[in-house]
Amino acid sequence: MLIVVTGSPCTGKTTSSVKLGKILGMDVLHIRDFVRVRGLGGKFDKRMESELVDIRKLGRMLRVECRRRTNVIVEGHLACEVKLPADWVFVLRCGPDALEKRLRGRGYPEGKVEENLLAEMLDYCLQKSETNYSEAKIVQLETRDSTAAKTARKMMEFVGGKRTHGEKVNYTAHLIKHLGLENGRGQKKGN
Repeated sequence: MLIVVTGSPCTGKTTSSVKLGKILGMDVLHIRDFVRVRGLGGKFDKRMESELVDIRKLGRMLRVECRRRTNVIVEGHLACEVKLPADWVFVLRCGPDALEKRLRGRGYPEGKVEENLLAEMLDYCLQKSETNYSEAKIVQLETRDSTAAKTARKMMEFVGGKRTHGEKVNYTAHLIKHLGLENGRGQKKGN
């Protein structure tokens, strides 16, 4: 079985995946570590304070690695960008207000906070997952008020057939407010 856990940074992917791996007795492949060990990082984006990754090469190498393993959980925000032979794809989501606090708590630069907030409000990881994993069961889970253990148990319930419907997540109102469009104006506050 191949399970993918993806979502924006700070949605709880890493910790929830580790807990799910323990419950299911499965290895967890962290894409961040895979990129580092395999030397897949490229140029460093100073504004975003992150390395750029060749997604095609990452996808090829991950597919080879996943064929070598019979049961694995692949975890990382870049997992939505590649096509893997997944059985399940869990897209972890987090309400924008809570996500902003988490991103700032990690000390991310302003540009990275803004980009990740917009990605979350625009359902970026969900849309990419739906494009790349059309054969898999895709479930989105809201993690704003959830612990990693609770999120892992929810994922387990889906894998075990005890749950069939994911959570409905819609951040359109947050996006409208964030962009300053709630009163028909096209600028954020302070602009």
